Amino acid sequence: MAFPPFRRVQVSSFDDVVRMQDNLGAAINKLNRIDISDGVRITGVVVDTADTQIEHKLGRQPLGWMITDLDKASTIYRTAWDSKLLTLRASNANTTVDIWIF
Repeated sequence: MAFPPFRRVQVSSFDDVVRMQDNLGAAINKLNRIDISDGVRITGVVVDTADTQIEHKLGRQPLGWMITDLDKASTIYRTAWDSKLLTLRASNANTTVDIWIF
């Protein structure tokens, strides 16, 4: 998705202000439609080899998740998710992760 380049305008009339707001609104609306931007970052989660439940507080079932930091070599995978919890499991015990849930 390409965004139009930002153009600084000199405002000299009310019509210029309305046009500027329309352009800004269109750009913001494009950003709001990107699924990954509507998420929450949770840091310092210790994921074990048994199910580890993480309360994500999105108020809906997540669309996806990604590990943003990991303290050791481990495979992290999802075993369940719903509108309140994301349940993960690790191949290596006591793996500390930061996660982005969206």
